[in-house]
Amino acid sequence: MKLNESVVIKTASTDDFSVIQSIGCKTYREHFASIWSPQGLEEFLSRDFSDPALQKSLSSPQHLWLLVQDSRSSVVGYAKINWDKQEPISGIVGAELQKIYFSASATGRGYGSKAIEHIISVASKRDQAAIWLNVLTSNQGGQRFYANAGFTSVGEVQFDTDIAKIEMATMVRRLTANNSFKPKPLRGSA
Repeated sequence: MKLNESVVIKTASTDDFSVIQSIGCKTYREHFASIWSPQGLEEFLSRDFSDPALQKSLSSPQHLWLLVQDSRSSVVGYAKINWDKQEPISGIVGAELQKIYFSASATGRGYGSKAIEHIISVASKRDQAAIWLNVLTSNQGGQRFYANAGFTSVGEVQFDTDIAKIEMATMVRRLTANNSFKPKPLRGSA
């Protein structure tokens, strides 16, 4: 579905603590609850979204948190970028897109393309050599989305949950002086 509404992407601050905590836990549960036991899921979420962990991350200059809002100013997704992180396969140092999640009702509506465009712009301004991320190898739609945004797969890494070993594709987009981003249209959209 094509996005026919305005999107606001704002840099989050410690003032947005409860919003990030809420959308972060909600979207992770919506998309990944099946790869964890209930207890394992709660332990994993507490590592990133407990009060102390989130306050520390929001206050760190090494992290950028973004909130994605729809035309009604409702938060529909978020992203977390870690600056100057080494990608595990090729060793390039750049911006790690650690998290980019949208509520189930917002997925596939164009918010991700707008967020990626914004992230590329911000990372370029910070002189990052690349943007890299890990995506489930079973998430073929996600891999296509990132490929359409100029990312290429460079290898795989393993992520362990308390009940499974999960293969993740590591994808990289090198940044250059001209980082114009034009998302490819989704199939079936005009």
